[in-house]
Amino acid sequence: MTPVATMLARLRHFLRGLFRRDQVESELRRELDGCVEMLVAEKVADGMSPQEARRAARLEFGRVDQVAERVRDVRPGAWIEQTGREIRRCIRSLARSPGFTLIVVLTLGVGIGANAATFSLVHALMLRPMPFPEADRLVAVQETSPPSPLFVTPGDYVD
Repeated sequence: MTPVATMLARLRHFLRGLFRRDQVESELRRELDGCVEMLVAEKVADGMSPQEARRAARLEFGRVDQVAERVRDVRPGAWIEQTGREIRRCIRSLARSPGFTLIVVLTLGVGIGANAATFSLVHALMLRPMPFPEADRLVAVQETSPPSPLFVTPGDYVD
């Protein structure tokens, strides 16, 4: 199989699991039940009674629900379902305590506003070029020795 075909097959499998979840779940359940039945048939062929074989197969295979849950956790797109569940849980939790929700929203609003204001200031002062022709050639002349570091005398400038 070519890499493109593999990628398309994975994408199709991902989308199928995302949009046809009921069908995928029923196929998973049938497959797991089929595995247990094959294990029972092996044990009956080895000489066990059907009841003993079923009990031994269930013990060996484990609980079908736990196996199905492990399969669900590793299938493509499982993170989307988990994220959706977490978002719904957070919304329910925030709805139960409106005071806390108000504080969280206000804190986020102030934080986002402060961040936007800071970035706007930094952009205006440091990132955007100055509105002068050939702004990259501008220099600042300063005197570093006392008595007046803010004022440069014409003689010092010529020197």
